Amino acid sequence: MFEALARKHSHVRFGSVNIDDAAGMQLAVQSGALEEGVPSVRAFKRKSDSAGELVWAGDDAPALAVLEAALGRVVPMTAHTRRLRKEA
Repeated sequence: MFEALARKHSHVRFGSVNIDDAAGMQLAVQSGALEEGVPSVRAFKRKSDSAGELVWAGDDAPALAVLEAALGRVVPMTAHTRRLRKEA
């Protein structure tokens, strides 16, 4: 599902974190992801943003359209919107 979003929105960076390794666990603790549940999806608007914003958390993955809409409320999901926000 995340691969499909990444292909569709190539201007947005997608990544995953493995909490089974030390660096991944450190990032999950730092961002508060463990408090809200695993798995989860967080959006980071800037590199300096250490916590990000929770988009989704839970055992049952949402439908692709639901996740895309939730992400769209947090980050610009179109290249056009991204350009407009940069220019503002």
